[in-house]
Amino acid sequence: MLRKGLGLRARQTFHRGAILVRERPLLTVMDPLPLQVAADLPNILQAMDAERTLALGQLQNCKAQGDHATNFFGIAETNAFGIEWPFDKGEMHRAIFEVLSRVNHSCAPNAIVDWDQYVVLLV
Repeated sequence: MLRKGLGLRARQTFHRGAILVRERPLLTVMDPLPLQVAADLPNILQAMDAERTLALGQLQNCKAQGDHATNFFGIAETNAFGIEWPFDKGEMHRAIFEVLSRVNHSCAPNAIVDWDQYVVLLV
């Protein structure tokens, strides 16, 4: 059986418009990730605090497994949300969240997410 990782499952009924989670990202990256950033990825991840690095590493990776950088790319591809920053209009970025990345955000999601770029929260 394939490992599915940790997901979120509702244990109660929620009313339309209810806010379930508000969360700041563990990490945001440009999309696509520039090669110079990718090459320095091990140093960037080592600079993160241990708690955030651990949370990032515990997210599901449904892509190819390999070295640290390959695993990070797999985690990003599996869990990231597309976002836009107010200072970088037109440039896409991806954000990875500890909890919200576990919520169904496929092409047919069962919840709606809203990125507030000014307070850096995904709701």
